[in-house]
Amino acid sequence: MHCTLFRKDDSRFARLYSDSHARVLGVAFYRSSGVLWSAVDTSYAVAPEEIGADVKCDSSSQASIGPTFWREPRHWWIGATAKGIDRDVVVDAVRNAQSEWTNNINWCGIKDEANPPAQYEGKTSGAVKHDGKSVIDWGSLENDQDCNGALACAGTWYDEQGKPVESDIRFNTAFKWSTTGASDAYDIQSVAAHEIGHVLQFDHVTNQSNRDYTELMWPYVDIGDTTGRKLGRGDALQDNNHY
Repeated sequence: MHCTLFRKDDSRFARLYSDSHARVLGVAFYRSSGVLWSAVDTSYAVAPEEIGADVKCDSSSQASIGPTFWREPRHWWIGATAKGIDRDVVVDAVRNAQSEWTNNINWCGIKDEANPPAQYEGKTSGAVKHDGKSVIDWGSLENDQDCNGALACAGTWYDEQGKPVESDIRFNTAFKWSTTGASDAYDIQSVAAHEIGHVLQFDHVTNQSNRDYTELMWPYVDIGDTTGRKLGRGDALQDNNHY
C-alpha cells in the first residue's frame, strides 16, 4: 500500500508504503520546498507466504529513496552491540557490511567502480538519535511507529538542499543475532549491508516476478541466511552508477 499526504498548499508532506502485513517498508517527510527532510526504511523477518532474500545475479532492479546521494564523507560510529557476542566481532561484521558497498563485493563478478564516501570513527557510548552524528547500535524498536517489528531500521536526515547529512541504523534486540551463520539467528553482516544500502539512499526492490528477491535490497530476510554478505546484480550496478 502506498499513501501520500499533502499540505493545504498542495505540497507533498509525507509518503508511506507498507506491505500486505501492514508493516512499514518506508516513510519519508518532505519540506514545503519539495526536498526530503527525513526518511526511514526497514528490513523484516520473512512472514508466512513470503520469500526471503536469496542474493545472487538474477535481477538488475534498482531504486532510490530520493534524487540525492552522499557527496561529503559520512562519519559513522558504533554504539551498543548485540548481547552475547564479543563487541569487536560485531564491529567487524558491520564494517564488512560497509565494505560490500565501498568495494562493490558482489556475486556477479561486476567490477568495482564505486567509492561511497564513508569513514568509520570507532565505538561510542552514544545511541541512535537525531543529533547530527551517524550511529549504528542495538536497541528496542517496540515503541517506534515506523520500525516496530522490524529486524533493523535506517533513518536519514537531509539539509535544505535535500542532501543527506546524518544516517542512523538500529538493530532490534527482540531478535537473536549471529556473526557465524547460525541457523537460529539473523546474520548481522547481511542485515547491516541491507540497511547501509538505505543509508546510501538505495530503496527496496519488491517485484517478486522480476526475481527481485535476488537483490540485497529485497526487504525480507530468512533466519540463518548469509547470502547478503555480497551484493546482487542490481545492487552492484546502482553502487557503481551513483558512487
